[in-house]
Amino acid sequence: MWRAIHSPAIHLVFYLSIIAWEIANTLLLWWGAVRLVRALRLPASAFNAAKGVPVAALTLSLLMWLVAFLTVGGEWFLMWQSPNWNGQQAAFRMFTVVGLVLLILLHPDAESQP
Repeated sequence: MWRAIHSPAIHLVFYLSIIAWEIANTLLLWWGAVRLVRALRLPASAFNAAKGVPVAALTLSLLMWLVAFLTVGGEWFLMWQSPNWNGQQAAFRMFTVVGLVLLILLHPDAESQP
């Protein structure tokens, strides 16, 4: 297949870059969670302002699952044809969960909420 990459060094670079992306994402998500917890008892405007880091982290996570796994792995390298492993369903589940969490987080908080 013309799309195949036969260099083990390139495989390793892609593998390590995905791991680095996930580590960076994890650190950003933890940082965002700490910011949200610290802003929990503050006014709604301060809590909304603290959402920047977790929104960025969740967006990066969405991009990872969509671009790296669903688009590149699934469509470019035809992962769905593999008899051994097809990660498209797992990637779509992760994309969906992260997307739902992002949508919930993007909902603005107001002072009058119960």
